[in-house]
Amino acid sequence: MASEQQFREAAAADVCADAVTDGGFDRGFGRMLQHAGIPDALIQELSQDASEPGITALEQVLLGCWPVDDYQAAVSEPEAVVARTEQARSTFMDGAAQLNRELETLDIAGLIDIRVTVGGVQLDWSRFECCDLHFGQLWLAETRMLEWLADARERVEGLCRPARTWALAASVCEIERETGQTRATAVESGDLQAYTGLVFKWAWNLQGLNALEYGELAARGQNPLLLAIGGSRLRAGYGVPSQAFRTLGLSTRNATAEQLRAVARLLFDRGDLAPEQFSLLSHCDSLLRPSERLAAHDWVDRYGQLLADLWIRGDRGSWVESTLDLLKRAESGVAA
Repeated sequence: MASEQQFREAAAADVCADAVTDGGFDRGFGRMLQHAGIPDALIQELSQDASEPGITALEQVLLGCWPVDDYQAAVSEPEAVVARTEQARSTFMDGAAQLNRELETLDIAGLIDIRVTVGGVQLDWSRFECCDLHFGQLWLAETRMLEWLADARERVEGLCRPARTWALAASVCEIERETGQTRATAVESGDLQAYTGLVFKWAWNLQGLNALEYGELAARGQNPLLLAIGGSRLRAGYGVPSQAFRTLGLSTRNATAEQLRAVARLLFDRGDLAPEQFSLLSHCDSLLRPSERLAAHDWVDRYGQLLADLWIRGDRGSWVESTLDLLKRAESGVAA
């Protein structure tokens, strides 16, 4: 876990890295959107009202994916909202614990870490072993869990939605405590879009049952901004799964683990990835050393090395091969 000073420095950097304003738009955040494969036209659309006190275009996109009751109060009066949503928090944590217990019955070997946040349920590998037996046990448990979650989608959303107001307000309070940044100061400085992305990211990953520690956020966290804007972009159509990467402007030979996880989530939710492929791509950080997890990587090379190390035969090897083939086709532009 990072020291308090490291936490403050990293959090401050998350909020206002490279913050140079131009007509109210934070250039640093603009580069972040471009790096995530968001078209210039959409960047301008999202940034045009970045200095207005009301709901911005980016916030509307996020709230369209994950409805939040009384959102404006959560970001403008966070301490009062945290106090009055204590019962919602308690109800959510009780329901999350019950979900966790039910999911654990599907993982006899204890290979999956289950996190329940207001963004939904996230499954992480508790450990990684480069062997056939491990993948067999892992995918058996994870596939069962994913099927269970698909059937329980309405139940999960019914649990999460009432608690989102609390989680966002709590994250707003934490960001102000650690960085001094509030929504009002973000509006004044032109950092509102970057600030909004950070608030959602902290709420979706650092609040909830078995939530991540801050130091794990970059390596294992979900990025609501990438998921929301990427999902909006993909709804316009992208042909076969390999073309989704190009639609988002991503290169499979130069992407971060966070970006690869986001594409995997989007494709899986649309039924375009098998559970085993989703598992391999969404846990791509397991192929990296801790010091490598923030950088962009050549994932064709990484998964090629995984296949070479495994020497798997049969169905398990074919899933690694098909995942590698998807990454290769995405880079080459081959549609078939």
